[in-house]
Amino acid sequence: MEKPMPTTERPPQEPDATKRPEPPRREPLRTDDTECWLCGGPVIKRHCKIICQVCGFMRDCSDP
Repeated sequence: MEKPMPTTERPPQEPDATKRPEPPRREPLRTDDTECWLCGGPVIKRHCKIICQVCGFMRDCSDP
């Protein structure tokens, strides 16, 4: 006859109400036109185009 396996029961743990998980930290969105959104390099503004001098990333002035 097989012996039943011993069970290790733990008492239920109550969540600590004082500890709350911290929300993930995010970088603030860049809203200025002084540096590239991708690499942080300097940009040139030509009419309504903003072009990075380092990586060539180009965006329009109407981009959010």
